Amino acid sequence: QAFFGQHTLYGPFAVACAAPARFRKRYLRAIFLFSPIIPIDSSFTYLSAAVVIAMFLAFRFGRKAVLGISLVGLLAAGWAGNMYLRGDFLKYEFLNDNGRFAIWKITARIAEARPILGHGGLGTFAEQFQFFERKDLRASLGVDDSKLSPEALIITHDAEYLFHRSGVFFSSHNEFLQVFYEFGLVGLFLAVLLVFTFWWWWSIANPSPEIWALGAIFFSVMANSLGNFPLHLIPQALLPLWAHVIVTTDRDRGII
Repeated sequence: QAFFGQHTLYGPFAVACAAPARFRKRYLRAIFLFSPIIPIDSSFTYLSAAVVIAMFLAFRFGRKAVLGISLVGLLAAGWAGNMYLRGDFLKYEFLNDNGRFAIWKITARIAEARPILGHGGLGTFAEQFQFFERKDLRASLGVDDSKLSPEALIITHDAEYLFHRSGVFFSSHNEFLQVFYEFGLVGLFLAVLLVFTFWWWWSIANPSPEIWALGAIFFSVMANSLGNFPLHLIPQALLPLWAHVIVTTDRDRGII
């Protein structure tokens, strides 16, 4: 599926596999492993790769690299923001939102209806969101649109438009937003805690190429999760979870 279906699913692997090679100075191997990123041509795969490269520069050159990385990041964000404001982003495939902006907005509005515990747990987004996208499905389940509230009518109208524009969505294409939808603020807190605990143990660990490579793997997948859904997919989820377990248990076991 990764190679012959949705090739963007391979993005996190291409980036994560290249990270250890780069930090261990296997540069030719890193280039080879990075090479699928260009044909994948996905904005969030590029973002993940940028995270790895930025962390490598910070590891290699220290604080001197941070200012340069920050400046490049600001310039890139300004350029991309200008493209989106002008509407020119559709000219570039790696900037094409493919319906993400709309799905994020709709998902957040639905999630706000049940903010504490969410809409039923893992996988409920894929089961429920098509209900908002398709009028015929609502009718078959006995839902009369004329009796919906004004807010619900706005949501279903936007979801139907998105369906005709981009097709069926089985994910919100933002891991943290989807966790909020499925598990509410409780789940979102735990997801953020997962990131924070990794950052804490990673920041106090003895700096080494292996520690930095594990950090690059974890944070690159987290960057990818802002526009995709790796934590909902096996084996994509194993990349950050393995890194998390190794880093947070290193002091007790010394296994790195």
